Amino acid sequence: MPQRYALAPLAIAPGALLLALLYPAALDPIAPFATLPPGVWILFLIAAAAPAATVYTVRLAYKDDRVGRARALVSSGIAVIIAAVVAASAGFAFANPLMVKGGAGFALLALAMVGLAAACGAVAVVPRSRFIWGILVGELLIANVTRGVFHAPATAEEWVRLAMVIAPGWGKETLGSIGFRRIPHPHGDPDYERELRAIDEALEQVEKASGFEGLAAAWHSDERVVRGWVEQRLAQAPELSPEDRKAALTGAVTRYLAFAEDPAARLQPWTRGGILGEKALGETDDLGDAPDDLRLRVAVAWDALELLELELADPSLEARAVAAIRKLFDEAKLDRGSLIYLETYSLELRRKAEAGDAPGYLALLDGWAKGDWPEGQKKAFQRQADFVRKYPAHDYAPVMKLILARIQVDHDLEMARETYLSILKAWPDDPVAALARQDLASLPALSPGASPPDPHGSGAPTLRPVAP
Repeated sequence: MPQRYALAPLAIAPGALLLALLYPAALDPIAPFATLPPGVWILFLIAAAAPAATVYTVRLAYKDDRVGRARALVSSGIAVIIAAVVAASAGFAFANPLMVKGGAGFALLALAMVGLAAACGAVAVVPRSRFIWGILVGELLIANVTRGVFHAPATAEEWVRLAMVIAPGWGKETLGSIGFRRIPHPHGDPDYERELRAIDEALEQVEKASGFEGLAAAWHSDERVVRGWVEQRLAQAPELSPEDRKAALTGAVTRYLAFAEDPAARLQPWTRGGILGEKALGETDDLGDAPDDLRLRVAVAWDALELLELELADPSLEARAVAAIRKLFDEAKLDRGSLIYLETYSLELRRKAEAGDAPGYLALLDGWAKGDWPEGQKKAFQRQADFVRKYPAHDYAPVMKLILARIQVDHDLEMARETYLSILKAWPDDPVAALARQDLASLPALSPGASPPDPHGSGAPTLRPVAP
């Protein structure tokens, strides 16, 4: 092998490393390596295999020249380490601008990365050429100037993309972007709440300035979902006051429902390509051949209902979320046996149980048992009503407490335990107390989501009605 080709395999290592860091995919920002697509792993393997291949080609080229072989390996080794550091640094520094910018800005940033990768590869192959090192320095200057000019968002679309970078989940991610956030702050960014507030206010200003009209109108749906996610993340800030937390959650739910209720709403491929987009489609996998746009609207409405069910007490918004989900199912004639659809009815039962409203609880079940449901589901509703009517003592108070405890098992075992104990304290001789004792005895062995045993075949509801 000619000596001038001995270091050729190193040319691809910096470029492969840079591309692996800038490869957009549906990455989990918490555990990115667990969700890496095969293409990124292949790029890492190429980057790692290039030096090993170079050792082999150098041995072939310098077969009888041990001194020359050693000098080639040392100089190229130093050069490729420098090139890899430069490529990795560029991958971290340019990841966010490349995900935010569109049009000419993206094209120029991408060209800067191509030129820098080529210069890094050339330095690794010709480590003793001052001219090549000069080209690398020049490419670094050009890349940094380009980043300085095009780092800030300029359009409504780019502001939405920046929000997806600051609050990752919706939208594709890159290892470079994740590393840029996490390496300087491995234990969390102390300014993260301020960044969330800033991007939320920026999107508010863009919307007030009619930024989502004309060509940017296609990104209005994305803005609703992404800004709702930003506000949901903001509500998790520990230093937030209860009033501010409620306002953030209300804003998130309102935006989610605005998206779900809009028949024309659809997310751009980049937005739906993130980890939350995949999760949303996975949650609605039981909807069969329903269009993805419809499934995403159902999933986002479901997210709103979960927030209302677990974190935000707002009866009017909860009723709106329930109505939105049922309307999506009924208008598109989706499968009413879906757990998401059934959950809207279970939530109504849960609210009646929490209020101890036995007449309202029975009225719901009786109406549903006579409604337009599959026969198996109607029988399930009837079994639940029959179970309640079996224990009318004390105006149904003990049995309503028992139902509430069995619902709480799905969410909070300790709260369920307290509810069971309150039954035993208030009505120790009531027949329902015997059921409470049996449930309580089995409680430590239960996992969240499991239902207590029902030795009497009562058919008492857990959180979700029994599907046929």
